[in-house]
Amino acid sequence: MKTTALCIAAAVALAGAYFVPAQERSDVERKDSRSDFMERKLKCGQKLLADLSRRDLRSVQEDADQLERICADLQWNVLQTQEYLERSATFRRTIAALSTAARDDRFDRARLEYVDLVGQCFACHEYMRDRKK
Repeated sequence: MKTTALCIAAAVALAGAYFVPAQERSDVERKDSRSDFMERKLKCGQKLLADLSRRDLRSVQEDADQLERICADLQWNVLQTQEYLERSATFRRTIAALSTAARDDRFDRARLEYVDLVGQCFACHEYMRDRKK
């Protein structure tokens, strides 16, 4: 009984830490969380490149869908500026187009959408760095 109570207490504490509003977390926690999030996006992009290199369109579609789910995460919305929101919307449309091209067995189109996606990543990261200056 005591073990069950400890497990429940630990689960509640972990859940509470997870659901603390972002503004109440320390800057270090937010940065670590954002770094982890960016790492997940990067790994997904790397998987897409590997999938395309193998011409594995089924995996391209699955990984594009995974990236789409990552983009739906609240951590995705780092800024609320009009430009950032437009960039984000364009990125999501490109992911959807990549997934559709893969589903429709259009390798050349999927490859072009991926290249466009990577270019958008570079442009957005440049935008974010310029905002810090």
